[in-house]
Amino acid sequence: MNIFKLFPDTPVKLFVDVLEALQLYDLVDLLSEKPQPVRSLRPALPLQEIGKLRKTTDPRPTTYHSNVAVLIITGEKNSYSEGFERFFKGFGSKSDVTVLEWKRRALGEVKSRLPRLERLDKRERRRKIQEIRKEMETNETAVSAVIERWIHKQENFSLFALFVAEMVTAFGVIDFIGGPMKRLVSGIPDKIKFVMGSWNLISIPEASESLVLIAPFGEFRILEHLMLDILNKRWQTLDLMSMMEELKRSVNEESNRTDNRQELLNPVLVKDSLSSCPRFQKEEDLTDCA
Repeated sequence: MNIFKLFPDTPVKLFVDVLEALQLYDLVDLLSEKPQPVRSLRPALPLQEIGKLRKTTDPRPTTYHSNVAVLIITGEKNSYSEGFERFFKGFGSKSDVTVLEWKRRALGEVKSRLPRLERLDKRERRRKIQEIRKEMETNETAVSAVIERWIHKQENFSLFALFVAEMVTAFGVIDFIGGPMKRLVSGIPDKIKFVMGSWNLISIPEASESLVLIAPFGEFRILEHLMLDILNKRWQTLDLMSMMEELKRSVNEESNRTDNRQELLNPVLVKDSLSSCPRFQKEEDLTDCA
């Protein structure tokens, strides 16, 4: 929504103070983009009371995480996958960050070459399909190996994150990622699992301690750069769930700017079954606190 139309007569300073108290920093940034008229009003509540409003909405305790396990599945390494890798590696010495390039040949053949296989004779068609499936299974094996490593070393980590690029899920490979995801959920039931993809990678009602972000197709590139930007800017002031709520607002705002649309047909979804509010903290800061 257009925030300037919603609040045409609200003084900027007062509005900014309220948004900062509620930790809605992206809206503070939005207000700073262009000057607004200043009116003579006063707040109905002291800012200290406004700040308490947000804290009482979520009774879950805050937990801090420095050693994390991260798997990034992408078609090829790019600035976003490298940015996520740098971000998570910066928190703790035990952090395990893996970037897995899903084989491009398999992606292309699943999408474009299967229709042409129908024109081959039965034996050749079977051979080609088996070849494609073997490559896909090789990718699944690579994903499963990372998940198994996490399970056997789970005492080293307190948070596990999985990012699946849109170009991977767009080519009908859900079956090859679904198996390892089920293994992750069953093998690490009591620790936080943060998952981002273009489809529901795990069933939230059945999976404990999970935070899942589902991005609509066609918006994933926007989501990647916004998410990386929000993680870098907000990790010191916001918990992970609050950052994902900011991401939802930011994706819609960015889409409106670039495509001149009023709203997304399929908005970003954030679902969680967490018992705490996870925040990131560098390993040395945790040691100092202890």
